[in-house]
Amino acid sequence: MISMKTNDLHAAWLELEAQNRTNGRDYQRLVCIDMLFRVFIGVSGIPSSRYMLLEIPESDAETFVVFSAPQGFTMSIREPIIPHSGYVACVIQSSSHDQNDVFTIVVADILNELKKQKESSKYVATLRKRIEKWKSFFKNSNSKRLSDEKVIGLIGELSCMHDIYVSGFTRVSEMWNGPLRSAQDFQGATTAVEVKTIVGSRFDHVSISSEVQLDDAGKQALYLVVYRIERNDATGLQLSDYVDKVAALLVEEQKSRLYAALTCFGYTRDASSQYTKKYSIREKKVYRVVDGFPRMLRSDLAHGIMNIRYDLALSACSAYEDSFEALSRTIKENENGEG
Repeated sequence: MISMKTNDLHAAWLELEAQNRTNGRDYQRLVCIDMLFRVFIGVSGIPSSRYMLLEIPESDAETFVVFSAPQGFTMSIREPIIPHSGYVACVIQSSSHDQNDVFTIVVADILNELKKQKESSKYVATLRKRIEKWKSFFKNSNSKRLSDEKVIGLIGELSCMHDIYVSGFTRVSEMWNGPLRSAQDFQGATTAVEVKTIVGSRFDHVSISSEVQLDDAGKQALYLVVYRIERNDATGLQLSDYVDKVAALLVEEQKSRLYAALTCFGYTRDASSQYTKKYSIREKKVYRVVDGFPRMLRSDLAHGIMNIRYDLALSACSAYEDSFEALSRTIKENENGEG
C-alpha cells in the first residue's frame, strides 16, 4: 500500500506503466487501505493514461455527473474492478498521456481530502466537491491569472527550491507540495520546510497561518525560510525567470513534474507574458525550528480553539538562524540516510 504523497503515487504509476509497456496490458493496484472504501490506481492504453477508481455506494452514483473535460481528466461511473455488491466505481482518468503528471497531482489532492473523512456521506460529498473543483479549474485555467500575492509567494518557494538545490540537495523539487494544501511548503518523509516571502524594505515579521505550520511533531527537522523581495522593474526578474532558474537545474523527469505542479498552481508557460512585474531578492534567512523557537502549537491551545493566525517577529528568531548548506545537509541525512 502507498501513502498520499505525490512522489509515492508517481512511483507506483511508473511501475504500472513499465508493466504496461512490457506486456501491453492494463494494470491496476489497490492503494490507501485506510480509506473508507477501496481505491485503485491503474494505467490504460499505449501510450498509457493514468486513472483512479474509487468505490462508492451505488445509491450515491446518481449524484455524480460524468464529463469529458477539454484537458486534465474525465469522470465516469462503472462496475468495480472486483465485484462488490451495493457499490459502483467512480473513475477519473487523465485525458491523455501528456497530462499524466498533472493528473497525479489532482489525485494526490483528492486522496488527501478523502483520508480525513470517516463517514460515508462526508466521504462521497468530499469526493464530489474535489472533482468539481478540479473540473472547474481546468475549464477556467486559461482565463484566470494568479494574484500578486500568489505570485510573490510562488517566487519565494521557487527561490527556496533553487537555493536548497545549489546548496547540495538535488531532489528538493520532489518535496515541493506546490498546489496541494499541506502544513508546510516542502515535505519529505521526516523533514519539512515552510517558506515565507516579505515584500518591502523591512525584514521584521511574517504571518503564520495555522497552529500546525511550525509544528515539528513527527518530524526529525523543520525549517522556516524567509525571503524579503522588492519590486524592481529595472533589474529584477519576472515570475517566468524564477521558473526558468529552477527548471535549468532539473533533469527532464523532474522538470516535467515541476511544470505539472505549476499548472495545478495556476501558472503555465503559455501565460507567462501576463506576469510582467519584476522583483529582486534583497534578504533571505534560514531558521531551524526546535524547542524554544517562538511559535504557537496545538498543544498550547485550549480545547475548541482552531484556525489560529499570528504574526511572528523575526527579531525573536535570531538565535535559531541557520544556513542553506546546513538545511540541505540535514535533508540529505534524513531523507537519503547520507551522513
